[in-house]
Amino acid sequence: MTPITITLAIIGGALCFFASPGWALATYCAGLFLYPQPLTVVVGGVNFSLSRLLILPLLLNAVLRGHNLRDYKYHVMDACVLAMFVCSTAGVDGERADQHDRAAPGREMFDTLLPYVAVRLLVNSKDKLIGFFKTLVIIGIPLAVGGAYEALTGHNPIGWMAPYFAWGLASEDATAEVRHGFTGRA
Repeated sequence: MTPITITLAIIGGALCFFASPGWALATYCAGLFLYPQPLTVVVGGVNFSLSRLLILPLLLNAVLRGHNLRDYKYHVMDACVLAMFVCSTAGVDGERADQHDRAAPGREMFDTLLPYVAVRLLVNSKDKLIGFFKTLVIIGIPLAVGGAYEALTGHNPIGWMAPYFAWGLASEDATAEVRHGFTGRA
């Protein structure tokens, strides 16, 4: 599955970099929500999901279109997200200390901070916000269909990919445990 992830990252990265800001953000959201996150590419010993590979071209698109920086206005939420990032990376709990998980701050940055900054730069008006919501609804339709299918049949439509997952639900037992019995099976 790595070649598929790399191919999608190249195509999606080009779209995120060269497309208009609205289409670039839609491409990122499609990669984030529609492609399984545990299917990763290992770069320097760190697992990069498709969304982590797409966020940098999206940010470059936003920054290189300088009008977005001029329109940026500070908001209290900016401080809250930054404080959450700092606190979650600076705080070391017992589990993380035992695992010596040095990649956690990078994951937090690629999964929380950078997407937040990209959306703040690209969605800066009411019209763009409405367009962003419409995009999320369209992307959510296949997710809703897949969720309804799984709820009715108990069969995970992407379960066949589990052996390729870098982390997560690699077995039926793990799936059942995480879902606390809510798997659709009698």
